[in-house]
Amino acid sequence: MDKVSRSGASLGRLVLTRIVGFSLVGSLNFIFDRLIYPVVVGYAVYVLGFFLGGLAGLVIMGSFSVMICSALLIGYNWSKTDWLAIEATKRGIEQGGWIHRPWIRLTRRLALARFLQMLYKKLTAKVDADRLMLVMLSIKLDPFLVTTILRKESYGNLTEKDLRNFWLSALISNGWWTLQCMVTAEALFALFEYLPTKWQEGIIKQVHYAQAVVHSLLN
Repeated sequence: MDKVSRSGASLGRLVLTRIVGFSLVGSLNFIFDRLIYPVVVGYAVYVLGFFLGGLAGLVIMGSFSVMICSALLIGYNWSKTDWLAIEATKRGIEQGGWIHRPWIRLTRRLALARFLQMLYKKLTAKVDADRLMLVMLSIKLDPFLVTTILRKESYGNLTEKDLRNFWLSALISNGWWTLQCMVTAEALFALFEYLPTKWQEGIIKQVHYAQAVVHSLLN
């Protein structure tokens, strides 16, 4: 009975840890990537123009992205706990065994990236094929996840290669996401011109109200 109780308690802690981990990272990704990031980049494009606004948005949001991902990476190393099932996913891919269902999409991306990595090695052995996997993952994931996935050691201090992967991933992921936000914002601005006048006036009022709220909060 004691073994069963201990196993049940361990499983309960594991499930609770994964729930907290997925909830934390998922909430951060949604709030930061899907809400704050597009609004800031879109507003910068609106005020400064497409290219200058996009660059300003990249610098501002890229800086916040690096700070958030650095904090997550420090917390992950400090806890020495697989609270996102990343280590289990990597072991599952290497061993060809069972994969955690919440990470099945990530597993497919990893498998695809490794297949392309192998193909890349066949085509040209003179180029570091790990860069291909870095690019593939950075397009879809944040620097924290990419660095954690690609690193050799599960926890502990980051090597020089890990740090290089982190900064390259930050540049690729933020650059790609900023570009998407820029194009989306420009398309919405163009669509705005075709809306009825009453709709335009209502949207402008809401924007001015939001600006007033933000101004009052900052002051």
